[in-house]
Amino acid sequence: MTLDRIDRDILNLLQQDGRMTNVELAERVGLTAPPCLRRVRALEQAGVIRGYHAECDAAKLGFPITVFARPSTTWPRSRSTSPPFRKCASATC
Repeated sequence: MTLDRIDRDILNLLQQDGRMTNVELAERVGLTAPPCLRRVRALEQAGVIRGYHAECDAAKLGFPITVFARPSTTWPRSRSTSPPFRKCASATC
């Protein structure tokens, strides 16, 4: 899928506010609502837009600190624990 300026504007605006109404989005990119909605749906179907997410306040959820960990796999590994660890580690990096 080739993205034009309007597609990039739509993506930029939705990244700033994923709850923006289609009417507001259309006005901001210079389209009427129906073609704007078609573009958003096409971006979703092409996998450019993979989803819409809520940004949560970690402290209000009971997680007042953020920890960055970089585990090492240089120690001797057993065959029973190494593959799941690698799968988990690669999924989060």
